[in-house]
Amino acid sequence: MNLKYFFLSGMLGALVIGCGNAQDIQRDIMAKWTLNTLSDGHKEINVGLSEHNAFIHFESDKGFYGNAGCNNFFGNYQIQANTLIVGGAGMTRMMCAPESMEVEDALMRILSDGNTSAYISGNNLILQKGNIKAVFSR
Repeated sequence: MNLKYFFLSGMLGALVIGCGNAQDIQRDIMAKWTLNTLSDGHKEINVGLSEHNAFIHFESDKGFYGNAGCNNFFGNYQIQANTLIVGGAGMTRMMCAPESMEVEDALMRILSDGNTSAYISGNNLILQKGNIKAVFSR
């Protein structure tokens, strides 16, 4: 009988922790995040070669904006569990050096309309869609 209560207590604890994480990311994502690392599959993309420091700023009104290394972008977002749902995204359309465009292309695939995995670990925001992974810091 004690084992049954132990198991149920553990399950309830896991449920509470899971719900807390969703609420935490909803609150904690509202900040300016600077891109540190970016990879496409097994290929690391050198973000230091971009013409501008890539960043994203999530606002409390569910909007976001930033720079992808060359062009500015904007859109709307929602958080559900550990999923970032992007809608209404747009951006300016300047041409830049190939290194900047490589960063921008990968970053925009993550932030295109649809669902992206989103996690906050310490001061890092990790966004991942398919094989593309971006790590940002506050």
